[in-house]
Amino acid sequence: MHVKVARAWYVVGILTLIYAISFVDRFILALLAEPVGRELQLGDGQMGILLGAGFAIVYALAGLPAAQLIDQRERRKIVTLGVSLWSAGTVISAFADGFAMLATCRASVALGEAVLTPAAISLIADLFPAHKRALPMSVYASMSGLMTIGSFVIGGATLGIATSLEAQIGLSPWRGTLLIVGFPGLLLALLFFLTVREPLRSGGPATIEDTAFSAFLRYLSAKWRFYLPFYLGSALLVMYAYANLAWLPTLLVRAHGADPATAGYLIGLTLPAAMFGIFFFPWLSTRLDRAGEGTGIVKAFLIASIAGAPFLILAPLAGTTTTLLLGVSGGMICLATTGSLGPLAMQAFGPSRMRARLMALSLLCTSMLGFAIGPTAVGLLSTQWQGDPMSLGRGLSVLGMVAGPGAILCFALALRGTRQMLTANNAIG
Repeated sequence: MHVKVARAWYVVGILTLIYAISFVDRFILALLAEPVGRELQLGDGQMGILLGAGFAIVYALAGLPAAQLIDQRERRKIVTLGVSLWSAGTVISAFADGFAMLATCRASVALGEAVLTPAAISLIADLFPAHKRALPMSVYASMSGLMTIGSFVIGGATLGIATSLEAQIGLSPWRGTLLIVGFPGLLLALLFFLTVREPLRSGGPATIEDTAFSAFLRYLSAKWRFYLPFYLGSALLVMYAYANLAWLPTLLVRAHGADPATAGYLIGLTLPAAMFGIFFFPWLSTRLDRAGEGTGIVKAFLIASIAGAPFLILAPLAGTTTTLLLGVSGGMICLATTGSLGPLAMQAFGPSRMRARLMALSLLCTSMLGFAIGPTAVGLLSTQWQGDPMSLGRGLSVLGMVAGPGAILCFALALRGTRQMLTANNAIG
């Protein structure tokens, strides 16, 4: 039994490490936006597409087909293929000669990363009994908040290494950085394939009805009063979070005089706030659920949205670096909920045979709004204040006026939908 538990936690550990690496590859281009744009002669609009829509559209469209395969076939091989694909895309992007090649590489990163979280949700559910899934799920999900910030620290350190090796490797620092951060994923893909066994699926062999897309649609149609506002509220928070992280390094460079490497380290100062949010709000959700109502996760999301909205609007307009980082930290406490509470909600409310697809649909919604619209919208909004060093900050503030109040409304509606769904489930039970 102890050997079985140890093996299960080994899989959680390697999945969590791979998840951490994925954030470095996902966000590294945001840290390098200024030198990349300058060398390849790309405008803010083009960089916004690379940071947003160029990644998000592929990530979103690939999610559900990948989840369908995950529900039907050997997950070990699918994860290995996905990690290898996105890592290779990062390495090859070091040799990009223009917008088209860099966009193609970003698309391959998105395609590979679309596999990971739906597969991880499915694997972890089969590695642990229902009453012991919360901790491993929380460990995996915590990487979202940790590495959303931590990736900039790692990126800043890697950029420093690449800068010192520029003469030896013959590549500009941003190219060397992409080369260095891409290789660990290739090694982890091989390690995962060689050392992880495919666990038996809970509930026995899948039937056509279990994995049929029509059954999934019927389920969503019956529970739309919860899932629609919940997905939309999560997407609005992610929209702002990714736009903030995509452009915050450049805002620090343009308006606060930091160099790209220093910007990465400065963003890292907000990490404690993000980690506090990751663990505080799941704890709060359990406290809110002490009465047994089952709505604690959604209540925690609602509280986070109310507390975070002022920071989303005001922080980007800060006049000093210290004030900016304090405001961003306040926002991060609340935005971190999407990484920890979101997957836990799919675990709590979703049927076992639909978890991968429910998670993939959540990622589709957050990708289309989060990655595609968020960074792209800020890049376009900033053109309204062309020549102003604070143009990106103003664009982020406008986006916050949409994301904060919108998330509050959505989670208020989702809370009502949760109560209706739980009441119906109890009546059936």
